[in-house]
Amino acid sequence: MKSHVFVVDVDSYPVHRDRLFCSVKNPNRINARGNPNSSFFGLYADIKALRKGDLVFFYQMRKGEEKHLRGFRGVFKVVSDPFFSDEIIDGVSNSFSNLGSLNKKVLGRCPKCGSSVSDKQKDVKKTINGRERKVTIKYCQKCGEELDFHILPNRVLIEPLVYYDDPIDDNTAYIDRNFIKKKGMLWTMLFRKTFGAGRERSITHILPEETEKLLFMFKTLFREKKIDTSNHYNPEVMKPLIVPLDTKENGELVIEAYLEAWMMENIDKNIPVLKEIIGPVNQIEYVGNNVLYGIGGEKVDVLVLHKKNEERFKATVIELKKGKLKKQDILQIGNYTKWMAQLVFGDNTKESKNKIQPVLIGFQTPQDIISFARNFITDTQSPIILNYKVGNNTIKFERIL
Repeated sequence: MKSHVFVVDVDSYPVHRDRLFCSVKNPNRINARGNPNSSFFGLYADIKALRKGDLVFFYQMRKGEEKHLRGFRGVFKVVSDPFFSDEIIDGVSNSFSNLGSLNKKVLGRCPKCGSSVSDKQKDVKKTINGRERKVTIKYCQKCGEELDFHILPNRVLIEPLVYYDDPIDDNTAYIDRNFIKKKGMLWTMLFRKTFGAGRERSITHILPEETEKLLFMFKTLFREKKIDTSNHYNPEVMKPLIVPLDTKENGELVIEAYLEAWMMENIDKNIPVLKEIIGPVNQIEYVGNNVLYGIGGEKVDVLVLHKKNEERFKATVIELKKGKLKKQDILQIGNYTKWMAQLVFGDNTKESKNKIQPVLIGFQTPQDIISFARNFITDTQSPIILNYKVGNNTIKFERIL
């Protein structure tokens, strides 16, 4: 059961709910140095992990004093491939909830200059009711004009699966021991909230057991409500999100984020060599990128969980390197074994560790690194090494070990 959490706030959530779509930011494609922006293509990797039929929850952040509105909301289902659209989407006048979308919008571009680069926020001083106060405002990165709503042009369409109007607040999700005892902690979501940089991600791919817990809590705490689907968003244009595969003169990808985004789009697409590593598509239980497994911000590039006969029998952990593999890349396997076993199998026993399959993907693998990896002693299965090669706008792999 593949599920994803989209981060929203009190302005964007009701529009997403009423018009039935999810959206994420659109950073500058080029960074300040004039190079491809890894954050931009990292976001592409996040959204390209979605597949039709996947579940979607929203996590509504607190804004101002609206603490009671913070929490998890849902449950929806993905019904389209990700796409780009700079359309401005209005809320609806007959919004059915106590959190209505009337007079709210999700922007696809700046109304002033037309830029589709997402807004930024800053604190400014404003006079409110005769008193000077510090407030946070949104503004366009291109023209600098203040904005009332977010610019979110990278989108995917959804439909309601089971809808509950009330949110599951953080205290219930993370602290309430009645639910923790029955269904466990929301580990990847907890790490996302405690690791500062992780808060900036618009999408988090959550583990199947975390999905089960959210569904259990919604069903236990709240009554299902019907949702009006008549106002759903019909895009005029749905531009596909294209991952470039630009390389240096030697054939190495310009940035690693290209490889990550391509992997998330194609990992289950029957790619030669890679398909032997991933195995049958019908046994893929979960795929996620940049998966946090520790409160210190430790993460793995790609995690695939495999399930057969109702049992999770393997976890494939993939580390991506755009250049030559190094000794430290091999040593990295030993660093995550214990924590990854605890995250996906619930303990760090020898049996659980041996269900982990490390995979290293790089541009080149020197012979001494191959020898080191072949003799590397670890509690996991023996590491697999693949070299990538870019050609004809795709990536091919060669198994080295």
